[in-house]
Amino acid sequence: MIKAYSILCFAALALLDSASAPATKLQVLTLTAKHDHKTFSVLKGTTVVVKLSFHSGTAYAWQPTKVPEFMTEVKGAATTVGAVKMPGGALTRVFKFTTTGKGTGVLSFALTAGVSSHPPAKTFSVTLNANE
Repeated sequence: MIKAYSILCFAALALLDSASAPATKLQVLTLTAKHDHKTFSVLKGTTVVVKLSFHSGTAYAWQPTKVPEFMTEVKGAATTVGAVKMPGGALTRVFKFTTTGKGTGVLSFALTAGVSSHPPAKTFSVTLNANE
């Protein structure tokens, strides 16, 4: 009985030891309007998802205005979700970025009417500290 218990404990310890190896999964940081003007620390390889709300039928849409050098936008990943067919319906613009290095920088967006020379209706920005 003691021998079987010892073998079971040894097997459990071996399993725990292999499970404590460094994790290889990437982190995801999701940001919304409530995170405006805040600072976040991220690791290289982190996916940063930004979700910003606006209304359909206004000609206004969110666009990135400043992206730190250590980040790249995931091409083709920007999407709009919500009640697109309903004028004035709530929409959310979703952007995805990946941290590719280390540094400190500002990620910012503006809600603008595209070709308009008017100032943005809203802005959003966060400071990111990226480490390897």
